[in-house]
Amino acid sequence: MEIAIVTGAKGCIGQKICQKLWDLGYFTIELDLYTPTELKPSDNSKSIRLAIDLLSENWVKPLMHTLKSLTGNLSLIVHAAGVETDAPINDIESARKVFEVNFWPLPILTDLIVQVTLQAKQTTPRNLLTIGSFMAMRGQSGKAAYSCSKIALEAFIRNAAVELAQYQIRANAISPGWVDTPLAARAIEVIAEEYKMPASKMQDILRKKSPLKKFAQADEIAEILAFLLGPGAQSITGQILTVDNGLSVTIP
Repeated sequence: MEIAIVTGAKGCIGQKICQKLWDLGYFTIELDLYTPTELKPSDNSKSIRLAIDLLSENWVKPLMHTLKSLTGNLSLIVHAAGVETDAPINDIESARKVFEVNFWPLPILTDLIVQVTLQAKQTTPRNLLTIGSFMAMRGQSGKAAYSCSKIALEAFIRNAAVELAQYQIRANAISPGWVDTPLAARAIEVIAEEYKMPASKMQDILRKKSPLKKFAQADEIAEILAFLLGPGAQSITGQILTVDNGLSVTIP
């Protein structure tokens, strides 16, 4: 049994990723701020859900306990958790919380998959994947911590690709632009308020800024992840795959 750990599994993109991983035959350990009623997945044969707060000090312990209880091969880490704040650039406490969720779980989970690899009797291909953001290359008032956390993810992935190749671990990131999710909708509302216009109008403006004049869908992110795990991507590592409908290649 191939096991995948997915952070942010409750989010729109996280859910689509888990569903795609089930289709690919993975058993998923899903981490998020689940309520008690959400803890039981629809199919216990495909996943286990853990109510984990990445801001807590001991979130790794229940994960390790669960992992040890399963018979299978941990072959995939997907760090999809992310939080966004609207805070001034000098709000250090806010920045710390953003990094605790957006960045630090990736190095921690990387250490976990390396330890599993070292303890294995034989080396098998494994993957480290994370969800970045087009905000890593852009500036916006109140988004310094978020942008910096995404830049840190991308830098980590590039370095992980170099260091972990000896263990047959590939490391890649998917960097979406605007995706049609509740998180993006909230971000657009904030921008709309700043420009004193309806959120629907701002959303239409942002759509038209990209050459394809649309937002991506969460399903597309899951499909790209599936490609990165497939036979056609075995030579891809250390890459940041931008999925932004061409927004990053246009003149602002």
